[in-house]
Amino acid sequence: KAQAAAAVSSRAGGTCSAAMVSRDCNAIYDTGYFYDLYPSFEEVPEGVVITYHLLPNPVLQSIEITGNSKAEPTDKLTKLVTVQTGQILNSRTLQENVSAIEKQYHTDGYVLAKISDLNIDRDGHLTIKISEGVLEGYNVKGNVKTKKKVILREMRTKVGEPLNKKDVTRSWQRLNNLGFFESVDIKPTPGEAPNAVVLALDVKEK
Repeated sequence: KAQAAAAVSSRAGGTCSAAMVSRDCNAIYDTGYFYDLYPSFEEVPEGVVITYHLLPNPVLQSIEITGNSKAEPTDKLTKLVTVQTGQILNSRTLQENVSAIEKQYHTDGYVLAKISDLNIDRDGHLTIKISEGVLEGYNVKGNVKTKKKVILREMRTKVGEPLNKKDVTRSWQRLNNLGFFESVDIKPTPGEAPNAVVLALDVKEK
């Protein structure tokens, strides 16, 4: 309640308007501590009394991160989560934590990684589910003299691993260093699973 009271800008004795009530509601939402609220009005001789009925977020009891692999270990990601157990969940801070996790993945080269689901149950157990963007396979085209296995052994990302942009760049460099190709083009194409990809390798032999 203290956070909501501090956020409200209207004061007793002021003029009541729909814009003022809307501004107060938005300010209370922006604190991040409430998942819903609604105002009610009571006419009194002096004017009107506004009551903001608050529905607070649950008290956070535990945090679980799922879907991540050795690419980004759980203890590394946990350090980016600043919402605290034993306190009312602040959804604004949680969104900042989500952005921090995704930024860490992208900084490390995992450009497809994203938070696929956030869920907090009635008992306050928070689950952060990550979709890392897994490589489903390779589609090689343009090779006539060069065997497919020769090309694939230069690829730095194995099938089933999260795709890393830095590894794709290194793979492209290694294929060019073979000296077999006039050009090498690597681009991701949609896989069968959500957020999964197939790398299309299009080479032109010398």
